[in-house]
Amino acid sequence: MGVDDRVGDRPVAVSGAPGLLGRSGETAALRDLVVRACAGSGGALVLHGEGGIGKTALLDSVHTEHRALQVLRVENTQTETELSFAGLQHLTGPLLRHFAGLPQPQREALGVALGRRSGPAPDPLHLGLAVLGLLAAGAEEQPVVCLVDDAQWMDRSSLAVLAFVARRIAAQRIAFVFAAGGPCPPAVGRVAAEDRAPHSGTPTAAACMDGVLRCRRAGLPHQGRHQARRGGRAVRAAR
Repeated sequence: MGVDDRVGDRPVAVSGAPGLLGRSGETAALRDLVVRACAGSGGALVLHGEGGIGKTALLDSVHTEHRALQVLRVENTQTETELSFAGLQHLTGPLLRHFAGLPQPQREALGVALGRRSGPAPDPLHLGLAVLGLLAAGAEEQPVVCLVDDAQWMDRSSLAVLAFVARRIAAQRIAFVFAAGGPCPPAVGRVAAEDRAPHSGTPTAAACMDGVLRCRRAGLPHQGRHQARRGGRAVRAAR
């Protein structure tokens, strides 16, 4: 394992994994996202495009390159789309050691969502703050990278919570990467639309309209369309 970047006097460890052919723009944006998060400037990036164009390979690259950090990954399937909070359960499992440190209203909300206790439907604000609290507690130990694959199949309850959290990590050592195919889920589109931090050196592509990232060609060699968006800017490359 090598070291590519440093944040202050702390190295950001990477594996030295080979780059993906024709994906230099996306991999640079992903690396920048993680390095910024390690420095305490968290953010979210959305990968959106049709199936089979390499979004999962990009997530694999992030996972391998930054495996020295806390990488939490959810691979969603159509079979769990209707199971409320199934995705949240997968993502938060490794951080439940911090559950006891949450304020009581947040513990109650998260406990109900994860099936740890019975009760009425959890309050959305308390639930979102509970998940943010878990991630923030984990990030105090080591930066956290959350990878959400096939976000279009994540249950909507979980997706709403993660979108809430992803919009509130600007001062945290937390990074989110969402990958979605087909129609971009509105909650994911809003994450990209509302995070306006600039990314230098990244070519712009499609604009965000009505909270949905619209794909279009960007004049590069092309086998299917692919879009990666960080903050308010989009990048694209061919497979």
